[in-house]
Amino acid sequence: VKSKSSSVAPAKSKTPILSKTALDVVCILDSSGSMQGTKMDSLKAAMRFVVSTLGPNDRLSVVSFNSSATCMHHLLRMTDEN
Repeated sequence: VKSKSSSVAPAKSKTPILSKTALDVVCILDSSGSMQGTKMDSLKAAMRFVVSTLGPNDRLSVVSFNSSATCMHHLLRMTDEN
């Protein structure tokens, strides 16, 4: 028995394309003396992940603290320049 193969076009998705809502993210980083070695390495890896997942419409602010808080920068759009 021979079967005839027919070409089937892929189904088009009926799911609408949704735009992503821009995010404002504030990261508060512990820069005290207890954050040495693997703790600091983990913090750096976490920040690389955050930065890599944010889009160009998202904004990021970084606050560092040890005995007091210091705003490293206010909310900045995640562009190549920033």
